[in-house]
Amino acid sequence: MARVTVQIKFAVEGKPTREFERETELPDLRDPGGDEFVARELFASLDNMARWGAYYEALPDVSRFIRPTKLSFDVRQLFSDYDNRSNTVAMWFEIGRTLLRVKGLLARARAFHDLQSSSVEDARESEHEWHMHLRKMEKFDQAIMFLGKVSDLVARLVFERLGASMIPNLDLEHDEWERRVTLGVVRENFERREENDHLLLLPEAEYQTIRQILKDLIESDAANRIWKYRNRLLHRIAASVDFPELYSHMESRAWEATVDAETGKQTGRQRSLGGRKMNADHAFLDLYADASATLAHFVSVLKRLEDIPRFGPEAIEN
Repeated sequence: MARVTVQIKFAVEGKPTREFERETELPDLRDPGGDEFVARELFASLDNMARWGAYYEALPDVSRFIRPTKLSFDVRQLFSDYDNRSNTVAMWFEIGRTLLRVKGLLARARAFHDLQSSSVEDARESEHEWHMHLRKMEKFDQAIMFLGKVSDLVARLVFERLGASMIPNLDLEHDEWERRVTLGVVRENFERREENDHLLLLPEAEYQTIRQILKDLIESDAANRIWKYRNRLLHRIAASVDFPELYSHMESRAWEATVDAETGKQTGRQRSLGGRKMNADHAFLDLYADASATLAHFVSVLKRLEDIPRFGPEAIEN
């Protein structure tokens, strides 16, 4: 059992010094080296706090999507459009809240990257560096999961604004009905305009604008690369980042053809066994650049949606 005392002193020019202290117990502190490891982890958290704000400010501003809204209804709308407008306002809030989480997580991940050693070989010699990498990727992967959620939230917004009419035969009484409201499904049914009264009521220019927004949402090179990384993270073997030895490596079952150099004919097949992966699938800074670009792309597309009064944060009926 080890008793730990943490003291923090704040010295701000022109203000009295303030001190804070906290005691706790660590029942399983490793010996030797446990005390130094815990201290470095605590200092890293403090350093991250000091650094992440600059990266946060450098990312796109998403605060515009969370703002107070005031809805007014006449008697007719209370019976015909109340749910549609109220739920659209709620979806804008959910989108903005999700984007704020993405932005904060990305900034914290980038700050943890700064705290890693600049030398990969030095990093491999330090347990602390391993933990910095894992903490970095924990924040980054959370950001990517929420970033991927945004496209489905936009689909849900369009679904709600159009009277929950975008998916034929959808049982709204079923506990899991929301799982069917995805970007792919909404985008597919948006093309079936002649089968949907809500779509037929939209002016042609407005219909075409929403149609293009749904197409453009994930149509960027950076978004496609992030989408592939997210799919591997959530549904397959996770792609390695920076340090391949920290990730699972599956033996390939594929055989490679051997070809005679002179005749060009296949002479057999070969495959390797027990090989160790030497290079990571991704460099973190490349992934971070793609994630930042995808966030900026989403903000740009959402601004286009925001500019359409019927689908904007106030859900104004034209």
